[in-house]
Amino acid sequence: MFRGRVMIPIRSPEGRTIAFGGRLLEGDDGPKYLNSRENRLYNKSETLYATDQARDGIRKKKSAVLCEGYFDAIGMHQAGINNAVALCSTALTPGHLALLHRLEAKELVLLLDGDEAGRKAVERLAGPLLAGGVSARVAALPDGEDPDTWARKIGPEAVQTSLKQAPTLTAHLFQALLPAGPEASFEEKMGALDRFRPIVTQLPAGLTRSALFGAMARHFGLPASELETALRGKGPAPVRATPRPVSNEPPPDQNEASWVAAVLRHRPLLDADQHKVAYELKHLGLRALVEALQSGGTPEDALYEASDTVKLALTRAGDLLPSDEAALRRAFETVSARLKLRAIEDRLQFIAREIANTPGGTSELTPESRELLTEQGELLLLKRTLKVTK
Repeated sequence: MFRGRVMIPIRSPEGRTIAFGGRLLEGDDGPKYLNSRENRLYNKSETLYATDQARDGIRKKKSAVLCEGYFDAIGMHQAGINNAVALCSTALTPGHLALLHRLEAKELVLLLDGDEAGRKAVERLAGPLLAGGVSARVAALPDGEDPDTWARKIGPEAVQTSLKQAPTLTAHLFQALLPAGPEASFEEKMGALDRFRPIVTQLPAGLTRSALFGAMARHFGLPASELETALRGKGPAPVRATPRPVSNEPPPDQNEASWVAAVLRHRPLLDADQHKVAYELKHLGLRALVEALQSGGTPEDALYEASDTVKLALTRAGDLLPSDEAALRRAFETVSARLKLRAIEDRLQFIAREIANTPGGTSELTPESRELLTEQGELLLLKRTLKVTK
């Protein structure tokens, strides 16, 4: 799974290694970053990288610096920013905010890459932060810079100064999305409203939402009531582009693509995955995409870092899925059974090889071999059940 990758240990706040991140170094097969599968100890929606190193700094400063990547957090600590942590996925979840609250962080400073992806990441994180009532600021980096290289270029003191002078999250959003403010053109204001819509829809009715509309009204030069009415609309349908395949990554299996396309179409299907097919996916790109969904990311977030090969396969698979929800659920159950049967067959072949290689044959089975035989019987029973129901 991690072949050709540099390994980054992911630890709990107490310092216990609970998972690994792998950064691709060799070849082009799979996503740039890949995490261990989630388990009893490791849940990406509740884990922030470097909390074991940052917890004392966060408690002392009552503030945390949030980066997107492992190496960004490492670079910050090397620059003396000892309260820096990083996401293990693309989404910021209530679990992350609860963790920061336990670490006594009263404020969060976003320190993301100085490119279009970094700017969009701020917008992606803004909704959960505002909805959670978190005091947040944004330290914007120069174009093309990432936190690691930026810190080495300007030095620790300048980094500290930039973090202290970072504007509030809302001030950053207003300046980034509508720099001209009330003097902006109609088209510029409508474009900015489209960017604000995904943020506003995450805010429940109440003081925070009302205060945001009031601030937007002043910056846009438009009545707050009309802004709220406009942002309640669905807006224009997105233009769907057909991605181009990438030759250096193998396309996913058709059944795997259909399974993931169904989950993207109807997110609750992922919670109905009774056979745990999500953990049986062989294609690394699809598995990384599903892990992003499991961590609380939206389908748009999950697709953001997917390769064109994966996007093309999902587009084609999605075109073949039924539009009716009941029919979609039946199709999902059918493909789930197929993928589970495949996983069972693979495991049965492995067990057969292991037992065949046991010294002394079946008359001298080890405790491990006996466990494999028990598992074999359980798998054969499940296999018969799946053949009946699929």
